[in-house]
Amino acid sequence: MHAVGGVVSPYIKLSQLMPDDVSVHAFQAGGLEHGTDVVDTLEKMAAIYIEQMLEIQPEGPYWLGGWSMGGVIAFEMARQLEALDREVRQLLLIDAPAPGYAAQEQTWPLGAYLMDMARSLSVDLPLSASEMNQLIEHPDRDVLAIATMRRIGVIPDSMDDQQVSRRLQIFCTHQQALEAYRPKTGINSNLTLLHTEESAELRDKWRPLCGQSFNATAFTADHYSILEAATPCISKLFN
Repeated sequence: MHAVGGVVSPYIKLSQLMPDDVSVHAFQAGGLEHGTDVVDTLEKMAAIYIEQMLEIQPEGPYWLGGWSMGGVIAFEMARQLEALDREVRQLLLIDAPAPGYAAQEQTWPLGAYLMDMARSLSVDLPLSASEMNQLIEHPDRDVLAIATMRRIGVIPDSMDDQQVSRRLQIFCTHQQALEAYRPKTGINSNLTLLHTEESAELRDKWRPLCGQSFNATAFTADHYSILEAATPCISKLFN
């Protein structure tokens, strides 16, 4: 499931390493494609993706997972599927924030979105800490930030300013949905949590929301590099 930015490109490498007999489907956010709407709650997102998934595979068991916000969406999907008496064989959360513990809304949404894009692409910003602080306080910070991101390739030439604005709307709506999400119940499905060494507290936060089968593994990585670091481990789960 997609993270807060709505795209599924972070999973491309992982999907290529899956066994040949494993069918992988990724669900991107509403609002990215023309004619689709941005969805404003995780519960609605989960219901929509379940409907799409059942069209592809009417019968389980299902393996669900996601990185960051994608893990939280996958959790809500597992919760709703269990309520429908559908079998979820495995739920995989990759450094996913536990409900009620998501980062608070940013004071500069565009800056937060562009930083998220840059870090997702492993692009180093050509700005020192002092230059970044000056940019944050600049009256034309949005224009300057977009120009900088275009120059270093974070924003592709094919994406015009209107599309950037649309992506920002999706990012902010998703961030608000993540902050507001409170699951009505936990789940009974097997839950595997992969987290960074710095986010070990996620174990204690997710554990009360699942049944008896809970496994957690820490990786020497940050939030943006853990998906690549954990890819070999994830592929082994499917083998």
